[in-house]
Amino acid sequence: IKFSLSGMYKKILLVIFSIFIFIIFFFTHFQSISTYGKLDKIINLNGFNQLEDMEISFDNNYIQATLYFIGGKSFNNGNYLQSKVIDEKFLQVWPNHLDVLYRLAYAEHKLGKNDVALNLVKKLKKIEPDGLYNAYIVEMFIYLHENNLIKFEKTFNELLLKSEELLKVNENTYRMMIYFTLHSKKLSAYAPFLYSKYIENSVNYEYKDGTYYDRICEVENNIAINYFNQEKYEDSANIINKVSNKNLKCFNTDLIKLLNDKGLLDIQASK
Repeated sequence: IKFSLSGMYKKILLVIFSIFIFIIFFFTHFQSISTYGKLDKIINLNGFNQLEDMEISFDNNYIQATLYFIGGKSFNNGNYLQSKVIDEKFLQVWPNHLDVLYRLAYAEHKLGKNDVALNLVKKLKKIEPDGLYNAYIVEMFIYLHENNLIKFEKTFNELLLKSEELLKVNENTYRMMIYFTLHSKKLSAYAPFLYSKYIENSVNYEYKDGTYYDRICEVENNIAINYFNQEKYEDSANIINKVSNKNLKCFNTDLIKLLNDKGLLDIQASK
């Protein structure tokens, strides 16, 4: 026995099936669609405090990427209060995201909540893989802010005991360690070694026009200051003398003046 459907019945069944599929899709993705709209409105109005009332699903990659981006943008712009709100919301759903945990810990520190920051540091230390030491870096910032030199030096020395293979994984580790040596006479002795390791493992020093990247400028300036503080004036001057004219902007102007007054700089009139 064969059954045949007229063209009209086929169209009716197709419409019913389409409506059925639409209903399934709508109720399956209703929360995501609603969240997209709310998030776009919050971003446009810059009302990030409203994030606290938003519900976010665990499998929403768009929301994750958006929160990560705007949180990072706020953090990099120094808007720590805003980045904190965004990153706290992010971590409610994705609690072990390393970058966001680091951002939140540093933001809490910058906002004066060092106790909260230290708790986040403890968590970050447990889950960061070998070669990533952002937890140690935030911890040292906290102890510097609290003028706790003993704990600051202890954290630095714990990091220094890590193997060279691990310390060079992230370029920022040696860079920040050089910076921290400026804050302790005892630790300043490690600066030349750390500087040599940073230079040895760094790539892409400069732009096409020969000017240094900001991170390289920072390192060169900090090692020059370190040598000067140790009264190794010729070593300090040698750091400056080796760079091209266009990279003199990397260095502290007071440092240049002091070394120039000592007759140690090869500064030409064009500089």
